[in-house]
Amino acid sequence: MTQRTTLHFVTATSRLRAELARIAFALGHHAEVYADPQELLRHPPRNGIVLVEDDRSEGGVPAILAHLVTQGLWLPIVALGEEPDVTTIVTAMKAGALDYLPLPLDPARLENTLINVTEEAEAFG
Repeated sequence: MTQRTTLHFVTATSRLRAELARIAFALGHHAEVYADPQELLRHPPRNGIVLVEDDRSEGGVPAILAHLVTQGLWLPIVALGEEPDVTTIVTAMKAGALDYLPLPLDPARLENTLINVTEEAEAFG
């Protein structure tokens, strides 16, 4: 298991927020949940990893990354989406997302992603 990390989940669905938090806690991490990108940006995190449902109607991952940069924050971002297509994944990755995980979230895949993202973030310090 990786070190205990604060995971910031952004998704509009309360059921999904609860499920994601449950998975995070089961893996030994702390979870903060946000109903939408605006809530995240009103209370910008200073550490951890942001996992955001890639809602294109809200500007998706590129919009969230742009807002965080405007506020002088750099946090690793992992996009989440149900049945993402290649174009959606490529757009998120080009914008700066470090990974794109399909929903429903597989705990083992999440843990592997957290290890990789943490290592990559530490390498760029």
